[in-house]
Amino acid sequence: MSDDLIHDDEFQEMMRGFAQNFWASRIPDFLQLAQLQTANTAGLELKRAVHGLAGTAEMINEKGIGDLARQAETCWDVSGAQSEITLAAIEALIEFIKQRQALQN
Repeated sequence: MSDDLIHDDEFQEMMRGFAQNFWASRIPDFLQLAQLQTANTAGLELKRAVHGLAGTAEMINEKGIGDLARQAETCWDVSGAQSEITLAAIEALIEFIKQRQALQN
């Protein structure tokens, strides 16, 4: 990120808004869909939520969440939604998110 953006108040405010939306909306939506996934009912909505986490997390400096989300998405693409490896990747993402949420509070 360029120094111009780092010191741009409007840009920083926009990034704070992205971060707030990420924790207030994207994360709860993902966690709710992930619970449904274990019941095999979330489907493509969960995949879209994982994809959204991957992109937004990097943008707001949540690299760990972004990396795990991309890993889960790749597992999904390669092995399918209900494969053990995909479910394990989603579970790892959930656990990491819970750890990060605890630090947010």
